[in-house]
Amino acid sequence: MSVLGWYRGEDFIVAARLDVAEYVGFRQYRLRWRNVTTDTAFVNLSSDGELSFNADTVLLDGSNTLIEDRMCSAHPTYTWMNGEEVEGDGSGPNTFLAGTYSEIQYAVDCDNSTPGCTYEFQIYDATQSQVIGTCLAQISIVGSSSSSSSASSSSISSSVSSSSSRSSSSSSKSSSSGSSSSSSRRGRTYRFRSRRRYFTFTAKA
Repeated sequence: MSVLGWYRGEDFIVAARLDVAEYVGFRQYRLRWRNVTTDTAFVNLSSDGELSFNADTVLLDGSNTLIEDRMCSAHPTYTWMNGEEVEGDGSGPNTFLAGTYSEIQYAVDCDNSTPGCTYEFQIYDATQSQVIGTCLAQISIVGSSSSSSSASSSSISSSVSSSSSRSSSSSSKSSSSGSSSSSSRRGRTYRFRSRRRYFTFTAKA
């Protein structure tokens, strides 16, 4: 189920939790998107296009994502390693030790998105030239609003994919900053957040 009624102009953050079973050296991870409504191919988040990295968020490009800054849930057994905040076309080269988890956060601008269209995302390992997770949860855009905070009350139900199977589940969580819906599966966790409001889903890499 998609997020409905997300206002154009309401910047958000996509956070990807990386669960590292084996050593990963000098990898660059990029966020990709596509317009589901017009059936376009996935493209890298860039400085132009319907979605771009020209967003105004709390992120600072290249800064560490510390454990107190993480938006995703903790891994039950792995040890935390600092991640990265990204306001550009991809993360810097990252190295992660086996048995650790981390988080990369991407700033996303939707000022040029098309009202009435729906978008989805994937994480791409640019170093190995391979997709590591396609996020089937979607965001549907409506026109701009002078009071965009109400858009963040939309909920999301997630669906995840792997090479051999699909599964989905959802749960609601309320706080002073709004509501969210989440789904989990071993692998990487992705969140959309606008200010203090966020949405989650996970994918097996």
